[in-house]
Amino acid sequence: MIQMLVPSTKKTFLLDHNSDLSKFKQHRQGNVPPKPRRRLIRTVGSEMTVPVPRTNNSIREEIKMRINNGEYVLGELIVPRKYTKFVIKEDGTLKSECFTVSGRKIPLLEIRKRLLKKHQELVRDDDNSHYHNLTEDEPDNNNIKVLRAKLTKMEHTKHFMVWQDNSCILNHDHHLIMVATMYDRAFYFTSAEIEKAGKGKLDVHNLVETPHIYILARCNSSEAEKIAYSETRREDLAEMNVKIQTEKGNEDGDIMRFFKRVGTEQQFESGEMKGGKSGGCGSCDAVPTRWSDLAYCFAAQHQTIEYRRQKVLAGPAGKEKRNGGLKPFHGMTAKELTRELKARHLNPKGTKPVLEERLREELGGIQRVPALLSGCQDASHTDLNLQMYEIACSEPLHDIKEHIKNITTELPLHLNEDEKTAFNKHIDKATTTKVQMRGSDYRLLAVTLCSELRGKLRPKVQALLDTLTEISHLLYLMPDKRCPRLVLRTYNVTFLHSILSEEVIGIPKKLTARKLYGKYFHSLSCHTPALSRIVSLSTLNAKDEERTFNALTNISKQTSSRRPSEIVGNSIIRYQVECKQHDKGAAITRQQLQISEAFRSLPEFSKTTFSKEFMLKHRSDYQGHLQRIGDYLLPGEGVWWKMTESEVEFRDCEREPDYRTQGPLLHHFRSSNEEKEAKYL
Repeated sequence: MIQMLVPSTKKTFLLDHNSDLSKFKQHRQGNVPPKPRRRLIRTVGSEMTVPVPRTNNSIREEIKMRINNGEYVLGELIVPRKYTKFVIKEDGTLKSECFTVSGRKIPLLEIRKRLLKKHQELVRDDDNSHYHNLTEDEPDNNNIKVLRAKLTKMEHTKHFMVWQDNSCILNHDHHLIMVATMYDRAFYFTSAEIEKAGKGKLDVHNLVETPHIYILARCNSSEAEKIAYSETRREDLAEMNVKIQTEKGNEDGDIMRFFKRVGTEQQFESGEMKGGKSGGCGSCDAVPTRWSDLAYCFAAQHQTIEYRRQKVLAGPAGKEKRNGGLKPFHGMTAKELTRELKARHLNPKGTKPVLEERLREELGGIQRVPALLSGCQDASHTDLNLQMYEIACSEPLHDIKEHIKNITTELPLHLNEDEKTAFNKHIDKATTTKVQMRGSDYRLLAVTLCSELRGKLRPKVQALLDTLTEISHLLYLMPDKRCPRLVLRTYNVTFLHSILSEEVIGIPKKLTARKLYGKYFHSLSCHTPALSRIVSLSTLNAKDEERTFNALTNISKQTSSRRPSEIVGNSIIRYQVECKQHDKGAAITRQQLQISEAFRSLPEFSKTTFSKEFMLKHRSDYQGHLQRIGDYLLPGEGVWWKMTESEVEFRDCEREPDYRTQGPLLHHFRSSNEEKEAKYL
């Protein structure tokens, strides 16, 4: 066996084996001259600098400086919440620790000031001196003064809308509330006026209605937690009376006008019951089980915030805030039910199930006061600056996306073999490369289905797709396109599409009836046309708000320390920086252009006609439809409609004029609301 000797060092080992180590010397020693080297090439002028990443401290100091300068706003801490977590000690045992996380709110007054400053070039901000030269035919000076005051107030009042939702950020639920101004030609210049003034091509509508973070907090989706933010929202609403001075010295006022969001958030804001036989729509008293009955839904009563408050407080359970006011009518005993029904002047006799059903019918899905009135339910909407505040019953993005999804899922089961083969082939082609179908993808799918399958489907099926495509187009038209003709067209197309859905599909085979004829169908058929009377439907679109959670999630993953107390503040600041550096509307504009180009390739849609057979077959639904467009019928035959021996024709296609001198006038959200429109009709 050969035993290997391990030397003490490498150098000793090499010397023991007579190795020449001089060639490994890096520097010469003694009087030996230095080894010649090539001369370095030096730059002419100053020395070269190499960029290096900024340190965390420098970034932190710059952010602090910009916050102090007012460029970015961090907001104030609100609603602290205590949480418990488990940590592993050094000895391996578990220990529970408590920590506090607060949400953050950028005060609404601060947002109003910053937006007015940001949009200063887009605001008219006139001194209104030209109104003093206006005269009336009748020499009534008091009336002239009133009109001047109305016009002046109109040009110096802007309106806000609010949106809220819950989603996950870093594995924890967070509650986000955003606000945005509403485009109003009386307050802002149009894009054409901006271009004519030499300020370039600007999309004023999108610039004005860009949403801004108002409240961000760690909060789950339970009503008990979300309703805790109502108090701080009311504090800001009280400051809406504070006027803001413009650069020219005029004083501008603001009004909180709309809440835009469908589904559970709409139900939360309105105090509506979630699910069940009665709960569903936060804007009318139609029950979900009858949403497919158009005549019934057209006659449903609109419910305002004040109406819902009074409905809850009509009995002792609501007045006494039973169950903390969250669900005052839940789990009532027979004695409590009897007392409640007596207070509401209803029959108090019967078994407990009978009494519960009687109270349920009386409430119509209302389970508590609206969220903003929680904690001060005795105060009226006037006391809280909510005179014009409405919970919008339609939101185009979710309504049309989910309805197209439902139709494309159910329709193939009601086609013949040839139609089904062509339909499924196109669906597979359009969706194969998509990991997730967004709202724009479904809208484009509807247009391509309408175009590619033309001539391959039965007339009624093609008409169903045509009306579906046209509805998606009408929902995204810009505010300057809104006119009486398009309002009438929206009524007619949505009504015809609803009837065709029942005729072509009828009883669904794959989806449930509650799913197919659910809240999205109800919203499009019943509420969307009514809303188009006072506001452009694209204004209520929540496309920008829906993308915010994705941005906040990416920001938190890439930049956050993941400490619960630092996620909210870091997200708010970095989101402001990201919005300032990147144009988030560019991608949305490209998608809209692509869909618009595809829609223009379709053949022009003709006037809406209803045959005699149609009117007889759907007489109740058709009568309800005519009652909703009564102001278009009053001018008489030959204006908006024409009757022949076999059909009724409405003059609502693109070749027809947008306005007619006989009326009706186009109403606006600044002076009208859904309650006024219902009384008007």
